[in-house]
Amino acid sequence: MSARDCQHCGEACDAAAELCAPCELNIVKLALKDAQAERDEARQMLRAATDEVRALRADASVAIDTLMGLRKAMDPSATREALRNVLELTNPGHPVTRLGDHDVLWTQVAPAYKVEEVLEVALAHLRGGR
Repeated sequence: MSARDCQHCGEACDAAAELCAPCELNIVKLALKDAQAERDEARQMLRAATDEVRALRADASVAIDTLMGLRKAMDPSATREALRNVLELTNPGHPVTRLGDHDVLWTQVAPAYKVEEVLEVALAHLRGGR
């Protein structure tokens, strides 16, 4: 290969260039395809993350509505369910939530707090106050 040959295909090219124009164009096209593929992948990840955020917001909205209703009604069985749901949202994997026993939740978790305090903490957490 002489000093005037393309380093990619071996064809003769301009003495100042390392690659001939067709090879250079092909390399640019490949780089553009790679960039477009990365962009498309990033868009898909963004869509998935957006969908996940929407779902979490919907779950939080339902939980807030439930807790607000409980705050007014103070139905003990519904309060137990709400407390279990709040534990699942705020502390995934908590032993009480894994047991799924509402009586265990009510006897081990709720007595440590007044129901009103539990609801206030849960509402603050769900609103982002953590």
